[in-house]
Amino acid sequence: MGKIIYFPPTYPDEDFRSIVHRYYLRSTKTYALSKIELLGNSVPERIIYPQNLARMSLDLGVTEDFVDHIIENHSFFPIIRPFLTKEKQANTQEGMRVNSSRNQLNSRSLYSFISTEGRYCPDCMFEDYNQYRVVYLHRLHQFSFLSQCLIHGCDLISKCNTCGSSLIKKNGKEMLHDLYCPSCNQDVIENRVLNKRQADQALLNDINTLLNEKGLDIESLHLKLMISIGARGFIHFRGDFIYKKKLMLEFIEFYGERYLLELGILTEELLSEKNITRLFDKRYMGSFIIVYILMMRFLSGSVKSFLNSQESYSIKIPFGVGPWPCLNPICTHYNELVITNIRRKAHEWVTGRFTCSHCGLIYTRKTKPNEEENSGYSVETWGFLFIQKVIEYFEMGMTLEQIGEKLYSNRTTVRKYLRPYMGRRRKHKYPREIEEEKVLEIGFFEAAVAAEDKVTTCKETILEAIKILGNDATRPKIRKYNMHRYDWLMKREREWMEQHLPPRKPISTSINWETKDDEMYQELKQAITKVYSENPRERISGMVIFRELSKAKYKLYYAYRSILPRSRGLLESKIETEDAYALRTVSRVIEWFKQSRYKNPSLKLVQNRFPLYKKCSKEVQDWVIKEIER
Repeated sequence: MGKIIYFPPTYPDEDFRSIVHRYYLRSTKTYALSKIELLGNSVPERIIYPQNLARMSLDLGVTEDFVDHIIENHSFFPIIRPFLTKEKQANTQEGMRVNSSRNQLNSRSLYSFISTEGRYCPDCMFEDYNQYRVVYLHRLHQFSFLSQCLIHGCDLISKCNTCGSSLIKKNGKEMLHDLYCPSCNQDVIENRVLNKRQADQALLNDINTLLNEKGLDIESLHLKLMISIGARGFIHFRGDFIYKKKLMLEFIEFYGERYLLELGILTEELLSEKNITRLFDKRYMGSFIIVYILMMRFLSGSVKSFLNSQESYSIKIPFGVGPWPCLNPICTHYNELVITNIRRKAHEWVTGRFTCSHCGLIYTRKTKPNEEENSGYSVETWGFLFIQKVIEYFEMGMTLEQIGEKLYSNRTTVRKYLRPYMGRRRKHKYPREIEEEKVLEIGFFEAAVAAEDKVTTCKETILEAIKILGNDATRPKIRKYNMHRYDWLMKREREWMEQHLPPRKPISTSINWETKDDEMYQELKQAITKVYSENPRERISGMVIFRELSKAKYKLYYAYRSILPRSRGLLESKIETEDAYALRTVSRVIEWFKQSRYKNPSLKLVQNRFPLYKKCSKEVQDWVIKEIER
């Protein structure tokens, strides 16, 4: 047996760090020696996750269930588990059992969603002390994306209201065990103004569902996600493209910017090119845990419904699997399902090219993805049988009208197919010196692989965008649907575009824009003063400033900023540059260094911990390092 003869009772949702601290309180040794006694020799200064649990279990003489209980109920592994492969899950669990270097719960992955400060809910503290006569650290309160207790709606606290000291030291030596601050011995809750919001039971249920889901890994999670978004039309029918921006805009609209902001999700960052590219990449899913929890609810109503869903996703084969009818009236298999040769070409529409082997007829149809209804057909060539009959009847002395009547056609078509036979050429030759008789016999598509008519394709795209957008169709929205084709047509088919696009939004002459500019200027000035006084953590951009104003003001400004010169000049002058942001943030950097284990600051270290210093100028970077050293 080892040295451990006692292990404190664990409480619901207790953070493992809190268990270690309570072990130390009942020990006769120093905190450092207590940690070594409980966890072994190679113990980091700051405990984040359990380790050496197998040794602990052996010393205490308990079963393997003890180890599983600690991992499942008192570590952060369950919330990370769905975002790891099966192999990494096994390595992580083994690492916590025997302190292996293969442990995937490294500090960097945890810091991405675990608060750097220990946090408490005042109502939970009071309830815990009344029930258990002890205050302990709740695991759920440490998720950095939560600023309030999901059960009580209270703002989470990390500092004493009286003396301002942290309620938990980073190394875990000091931690709350009753309702009194360990530094000033004053009641932590007393005289505190408690901000209460509505309890978020839905999010609490979603997080608990994910914590208790043991059979999920990143492969199955990613597959379920792709099936779900595909079934809701967010994947291109070819299956090679996800409409990420469309999906995220609907996601933001579903929750609202205010709710997302309370969870630390900035819509501006969520829609940034970097994040929207990484969002559905398996390698980065662990960086967006809260986003995926909300995404599951957005797609299926709750995480539980999402995980239990047996939904399938498939794309219907355009035009079906055949066979298809021959549409040539002179073919012996007219209207019979004899065509087995089809070539599909996919763009915004799908084009099917059908070839009858009995008469040589080639015709095309168009359809929209996942729709049953097809367009009417277009004949590319009537084929060798038609040409043979035209020549035969012509040599018998029939007129063009008679031949056309005999072949269920018309004079124009008959003359077109007779022209090569009679030695007459078209006034305008086909490109690339293609022989006309070959075009008539096997179709121009086969005779020369010519490019599809781009004008027609682009026009179809614009008309499709107008139809989909409906009453909300505006020129900017239509352009976003396919910017390349919109711009291409505006250069070459301007008259057609003006006929079909909605009219430009006229600038109202009844509005006194000078007065409107003055009003906007004053409101922006107040918003800017407020934002700068609050010293926000993010860079002060136009979006951050407009959060203080109504959405209507935001839309008004960006729609008419060209005729609001004073407001525009003020806003653009107050948007924070990368250098100014870096200088304003330096106090946080210095504070972090004071509390960290690093003694020799370097630019690389600063940039790794605070990426904003990668974007600022060399002068600011040098000044920051000197300031930290000073």
